[in-house]
Amino acid sequence: MHPSLNATDVESGTELEQIRRYIEQDYVAAANSNDAARYASLYTADALWSPPSAPDRRGPAAIRFAFIAKQADIHIKMNFQECGLFSVGFGFATALVQVHVAPFNQTPTEDLIYRALWHVRKEVGNWKICRQIFTEKPGLEFV
Repeated sequence: MHPSLNATDVESGTELEQIRRYIEQDYVAAANSNDAARYASLYTADALWSPPSAPDRRGPAAIRFAFIAKQADIHIKMNFQECGLFSVGFGFATALVQVHVAPFNQTPTEDLIYRALWHVRKEVGNWKICRQIFTEKPGLEFV
């Protein structure tokens, strides 16, 4: 262990790495898979999913339904920004997310940019999303 780090610092660093990996890798892979069950499995039983221009959804079943109802192939890219811990077992992450939406009915595709905030909670040793709030950022460039 580094001499200037105590056990709490190392544990916090590990938790932050886990949160970042969960959002930056697991979330992106699930969203890009277009597998609604896989995507819904990222969320806690009491999760709130709050997209722009659409109703809020609560819980994995409602999130799964909304994911299917979008009737589009989506592909996301993420510019991860930050993550932190509120307390033991609770944290957050933020990112800019570019979403390419290709509707199944062959209507024109869309490219959208969102700012996303995930509130995460550790359940049985695994991070899960308990709140996701994202807002559209028209005119913002994704770099």
